[in-house]
This record gives sequence, structure tokens and C-alpha cells, in this order.
Amino acid sequence: MSEPSLRKEALLASLTTRSLGRKLFLFEELDSTNACARTLADSGIEEGTVVIAEYQTSGRGRQGRIWMSERGKNLLLSIVFRPPPEAPMWQLPFLLSEGAARGVEHVIGTRVHTKWPNDLVLNGRKCAGILVEQSASEGAATAIAGIGINVNQSAFPEELAITATSLKIASGRSVDRLQLFQTVLASIESLYEAMIRGSGEILMKEWKQRCVTFGRKITIEHGNERLEGVALGLNEEGGLIVDLPGGPRTVYAGDVTITETR
Repeated sequence: MSEPSLRKEALLASLTTRSLGRKLFLFEELDSTNACARTLADSGIEEGTVVIAEYQTSGRGRQGRIWMSERGKNLLLSIVFRPPPEAPMWQLPFLLSEGAARGVEHVIGTRVHTKWPNDLVLNGRKCAGILVEQSASEGAATAIAGIGINVNQSAFPEELAITATSLKIASGRSVDRLQLFQTVLASIESLYEAMIRGSGEILMKEWKQRCVTFGRKITIEHGNERLEGVALGLNEEGGLIVDLPGGPRTVYAGDVTITETR
């Protein structure tokens, strides 16, 4: 049986949010939801606008990688944020992954973990990724948050088969993407509003409780650099403190592979 397509009317009708997703653009095919959302943001579109695609031809992950996703099987969306100047923007990626994790848990009833900086993990495998791109649009700080969740995809390319999973694989059943969209957006909006109110530290504590990176031996690759050490924790701006042979160092970006427990 083929996967039912998402419908704009149904997506809007499912929402319980105050602002996120109230302005919604749905595409059968798009180069990148983040690229589209950025264009809309640059034209002055309001905060909370959501762009969804059933398929991306040039979807982007972190470090410039291609986000590989089967047509009509997953949830691929981008959100436009325009936080006030005093908002702690470094918390936004963690807020997004915490919100997405809560939404996934609500739908499939299975504990979801996070991996620094902003991956979601089920049974030790990645099920979702988040890409936040910041810029100044019309003089105000703007963040475009791309979220890709592997929902009903049952197979992955050979190079990803060991490290990737989907909600269907983890739960053993097909997942309602409409319900997932509603719960993820509602969770993210609640946490975003908490961040704006200055309650982000509570959020960070919850994110840290989910994180599988701390206390583990890891490898970090960023550009041409490769580091091996033990993940100790986060600094005050979300950087990962790593215990290296030459002493502790804080890194702010990179692909993390957990190699063994300490």
C-alpha cells in the first residue's frame, strides 16, 4: 500500500499551535526546504512560517552533506524563527531536538535519545537530523531550522544502513505523519516560548538527560580535522568539551561518532 500524501488542509486542521505552521507551504518536490524558507524569510515572511516537502532534490544536512530521503515516506520541513535580540540563540538547536524528540516519543511510545549537536537516536541509530542556519533578514536576526525525520522509510543506502533507522523500523509499524507533524510542532513551539521567556536552562537539563554523547569515547570530524577523545559535557554556549590527549578542548561543530564507552 502506498503512503498517503500530505495535504495542506489536513496539516492546518491538525495544528494546535498559536503561530508555528499557521503560514504553511507544502510542495510535492523541492530542492531544499531550508533554501525555500530562507527565500521567504528574506522577503519578509512572518515568524512561524513552515515549509514542507514530500521530496527534496538537494536536501542539506550538516557539513554540506546531502540529506537522503525516500519520496513521500518521511517528514521534511523548515521553520522560520525571528527571536528577540536578547534570546540565547545557541539554545535553539537543542530546543529543536528536544521538541522533536518529545513529539516522536508521544507518537511511537519509545524513548528517544539525542546525540550532540542535534541528532535524534533510536536504538543507537540516527532517526532525525536538524540543521539551523542563521542570518540577518531585514535587519533582524533570523534562523531557518530544517528538520528531517525518517518516518516510514524501510530501507537505506548501503553506506547508511548501519547507522540510520526510521520510526517505522524502530516501532514495527507505520506512523501517521500528520499526527507526528502536529505533535512535533506543538512541542517545539512550547519550548521556543520557554526559551524566549528565559527558561532555557530547564530545557538544557532535559536535553542533557537524553544525550548519549557524554562520558563516551568519540571521534569528531570537521573539515580536514579529526579528533579523538572523551566527551565531557557542554560549555555555556553549547560547545562540546572533549578530553583530548593534549588536554580539554571545546568544539562547536563536527560529525560525532561514538566509538566505545569510557
